[in-house]
Amino acid sequence: MELGNGRNDLEFAMNKEEFLKVLHKRDNIQKNRVGRLKWRCKMNPNHIWQTSFASIWDGSGCPLCGQRVALVGTYIHPILEFYSLLLLSNSGITVNCEHCIKSDDFLIDLKQMC
Repeated sequence: MELGNGRNDLEFAMNKEEFLKVLHKRDNIQKNRVGRLKWRCKMNPNHIWQTSFASIWDGSGCPLCGQRVALVGTYIHPILEFYSLLLLSNSGITVNCEHCIKSDDFLIDLKQMC
């Protein structure tokens, strides 16, 4: 199955027989829609959930890891950024600017340019 191949955070977690069962169970009224499919998180393979392909296509991911990332970004990141800038400042290093860096495997939010 190639349904989740474009994503580096999740993978399709159904074998062919399970997928064909889902296709068979769908209503004739909704014949253009596939039911809820099973997905596995690549960050934590124990995280398995069911959702529609449309939801994955729209960008949703692992419900558990997504909540953790949101919490870190909202509450922990500003604290870490503040103390790293304070440490640099107390060491006599001035920070000129920050810019965003992105990689295929991870996202570094800000890199401080000195």
